[in-house]
Amino acid sequence: MTVFRQFMATIFSVIFFLVALILTFLTGEALYQGFVGNIGLVEAVIKSINMAIVVLAIFELGLVVNREYGCKEGEQNLIVVLRRTVPRFV
Repeated sequence: MTVFRQFMATIFSVIFFLVALILTFLTGEALYQGFVGNIGLVEAVIKSINMAIVVLAIFELGLVVNREYGCKEGEQNLIVVLRRTVPRFV
């Protein structure tokens, strides 16, 4: 069961990291569109900041999944795990 758990944690971490990477490129593209003039500069900056916050949250989610569920000797106490991970998203 632990091998399957590590495998699934790795798969989900990679998925979250790839989504964060793709959204990072889209953030840069939105900022570029604002500088070129296809959309308003203020709109592009706000859109880029919004996407950057989402990217950071997805990246943190990938880190948490990898750290908490991917290790061999993971904490089994749910309260301890929640105390460590919840403040990151708040």
